[in-house]
Amino acid sequence: MSKYLAAMSDSNSPTDNLNNFVAGLALLSAFLSAILYYRACLPSVKFKELDELLNETKSIYSQAEAEGLLPTNPQDLTRLKTLLKNLEESRAELREETYRETTPFSECMAVLRGLSRNIVKKTDDAKKLRASIVTTSEEQRRRRRGDYQPPTMALSSEDLDASITQSPDFGSHHHINRRCS
Repeated sequence: MSKYLAAMSDSNSPTDNLNNFVAGLALLSAFLSAILYYRACLPSVKFKELDELLNETKSIYSQAEAEGLLPTNPQDLTRLKTLLKNLEESRAELREETYRETTPFSECMAVLRGLSRNIVKKTDDAKKLRASIVTTSEEQRRRRRGDYQPPTMALSSEDLDASITQSPDFGSHHHINRRCS
């Protein structure tokens, strides 16, 4: 019995208690981090980012158009308008798919089906379009001021069009089974 009591008293030493506390804290921290990461991957969270980005991009486009800062080449202007229109159509379809997922379980299943991944791809396309609009309008603004210097690494409208249209899901909204990025 005395051996048993001695073993019990050793397991309640301050060092063991501290080690157990630290280990428990580390596990809790890892668990909470995993939950926060997974929540960030949910379609509703990803869609909100896409929605805000497209609203901002449309606003930038409208302002640049009102100031006459968009490309003067009709082909480039048509390409910008088409890309913006396609992204808006994609947003409408992704909104429907996202809002259809009304329970935590169905949202988790949508992540596994690739809905979040598709939203992330469209968000990346919208960022490229926004960058192109801002770059073009700022170049025009500098030309008007007389201090224009051609950029060394500009994204041409052909590059923009190619980068967006070469994405695997351009023009379609089929889900790709990939993890949230």
